[in-house]
Amino acid sequence: MDSLNFDFMGNNVKAVVANLCVLAGIQHSDVAYVDVSPTPLNIGDIVLEAAQLHIYPNPTNDHVLISVSGADSDADYHLEIIDEAGRLVVRRSVKLSAGELTLDVSKWDAGVYNVTVRSPGFSLSQNMIVQ
Repeated sequence: MDSLNFDFMGNNVKAVVANLCVLAGIQHSDVAYVDVSPTPLNIGDIVLEAAQLHIYPNPTNDHVLISVSGADSDADYHLEIIDEAGRLVVRRSVKLSAGELTLDVSKWDAGVYNVTVRSPGFSLSQNMIVQ
């Protein structure tokens, strides 16, 4: 235990500081480490783990192929592409027939674009470079 003396508003205050472990008589302690692995909580989490967004070729200068593996090819998806300045370049609903979509980017300015594909079960994003 340690004591601390100080003046407060003209009064001398004496405080006793003690370590809780010392007061409780604890002389030894152990440290336990727990490894926590994420476990899917629902079907949406499982789909999110399985679905992957692919953009190729990347970088590109004319056409790009966008595909989502591990997802339903008959489902409606929402495609959103945003440029470096945060401007919306593309927003539309798409069907990924055969799991892919071809996009003409030959007239786009060179730069980095963020491509996001959404469905009710997941949202996937990846950067695309147009040269």
